[in-house]
Amino acid sequence: MSERAEVFEITQIGPESTRGTAVPATRRLIGTSIRPSIQTEVQTYRAKGVRVGSVGVLNKEWVEADIEQDPALYSGETTYLIGGLLGPPSISNPSSGVYLGEWDPLTFTGLNPKTYTVESGSWIRAGEFPYGLVTGLEMTGTRDGVSLSGTMIGQEYSDNITLTAGTAEVQTLTASGTVSGGTYTLQFMGETTSSLAYNANTATIQAALDALVNVASGDITVGGGTLPGTPATFTFGGQYASADVPLIVVNGASLTGSTPAYTMTQTTAGAALTEIAIQPISGKDWDFYIDDTGAGVGTTKLTRVFEWSWGITGMYGPVWPGNTSEPSWAAHVDLAPDTSFSFTVEADSTGMAELADLRAGTKRFVRIKCTGPTLGASTYLMQFDFCVHLTGISEFKDQDGVYAVTYEGEIQYDKTWGKWISWDLRNETSAIS
Repeated sequence: MSERAEVFEITQIGPESTRGTAVPATRRLIGTSIRPSIQTEVQTYRAKGVRVGSVGVLNKEWVEADIEQDPALYSGETTYLIGGLLGPPSISNPSSGVYLGEWDPLTFTGLNPKTYTVESGSWIRAGEFPYGLVTGLEMTGTRDGVSLSGTMIGQEYSDNITLTAGTAEVQTLTASGTVSGGTYTLQFMGETTSSLAYNANTATIQAALDALVNVASGDITVGGGTLPGTPATFTFGGQYASADVPLIVVNGASLTGSTPAYTMTQTTAGAALTEIAIQPISGKDWDFYIDDTGAGVGTTKLTRVFEWSWGITGMYGPVWPGNTSEPSWAAHVDLAPDTSFSFTVEADSTGMAELADLRAGTKRFVRIKCTGPTLGASTYLMQFDFCVHLTGISEFKDQDGVYAVTYEGEIQYDKTWGKWISWDLRNETSAIS
């Protein structure tokens, strides 16, 4: 039995039509990990007159999951995450193959977050949970790189599932000429089977393949009829699921008859699930702006900012009614999120000018703009605007030899601007589906 190796663990998601109703997870994430943690609340009871507890009852079970992108991505995986926090974006198509997603979440009404069925694991073992709801996102940037992380909650976890697969590779072994005797072998990725009789049945062929060191049970399933009269089929699964694998090589030199031959052909090419192309955000891609008004945000660029971070957490919570048809929480409710913001800047005249705004309680308007490589007739873009109330300042410190200081604050709503945040993401993703 193969060990469940961390290196092969993958995450797949499926956008749900009805929240909490599981769907096939047909989107494989290759730049984002969602790592589930099964949570339980068990009430234990101690019988009277007994020293220790004697019974326990499971009252609640749910999933909490950590989300990680390192580096953060311009591409569609981020569109899905933001859509899970703020709801589907308004998407325009400024040029061929280029899509701009825009989020301007309301402050006084509920949001409409997208939920996902999440599958995680490998061909060894996997699990899933429905109603995957993003409850928070946090982002950090330095010249060394930009990372995005977050949290998700979900309903009850199901273990030992089969990951939603792409297209299974099928290869077919057929006879030509007249095959009346002898033996042949099959070679797969450098490993060769024992000799097989010319008319070996599918069970015998299956056993010979399963004996190879690079084939485990379920990796290759032999079907069809008995050669030479009926072709044999080889369907790939397990560790070779949804993969375009090399053709099995047939050595039929020992076959007898009239020009006898066995030939292997690919009848169905293996193909992975839809993978969202990734485009990392580099540490040299971002600019930092801070201005006096929401209308003017993006005007004044600070050129000596060394690090920034923001966070929105606790956006939603689970609803736990008494209902025997609900094995986990039944719905979600909007909450007042916790927000945070900080930036480290050189303590020169520009950097220390923010101290006056901190003292006066003046709201500031920040734009973090990440501009990436060429995308069609445009470029990749992630732009995050928000209103900030500065709440604190750190001690002066050495930032790679520069005398610097860190300001902290909260993201807040501004009546004049009519917003608290605005998020733009330009990539190749046309919809969350």
